Amino acid sequence: MLSMRTRQSEIDIFNKNTVKTDTCWNWMGYVQNAGYGSMVTYKRNYLAHRWAFENFVRPIKPKMTIDHLCKNKICVNPEHMEEVTRADNIRRCGLQGVALKESQKTHCNNGHDYSIYGVRYKNGFNEYGTRKYARRCIKCHPKFTRYV
Repeated sequence: MLSMRTRQSEIDIFNKNTVKTDTCWNWMGYVQNAGYGSMVTYKRNYLAHRWAFENFVRPIKPKMTIDHLCKNKICVNPEHMEEVTRADNIRRCGLQGVALKESQKTHCNNGHDYSIYGVRYKNGFNEYGTRKYARRCIKCHPKFTRYV
């Protein structure tokens, strides 16, 4: 549990790096290559929008992610965020082609139901240096250990 002093310091860091407009609260601190704000407090690194949601709304449930309803990646206004599954977040972002088709699959190529066996995501980078994820069936690929 964070002490009140530590918690106040985190709030101060957050407020110092946030510019509130009529609609969005824009993060003016460090922004990662993917376009999301990043915040460091007491040697812990947070995505700024996730920190805002967890501190102003509620803790984020396991295997859930935060969707920016305003589609502004640097927005940290908790009223513009919704806790959703990764699959829902991918569908909402307007994917097209192969990415959209893959996100809608409910079974792997061997017929295993993702809702029964689950899915793991393998981290990697594409040729442009941005992060990409490969969805893997747990039954077919037991060696991958990172859950999302």
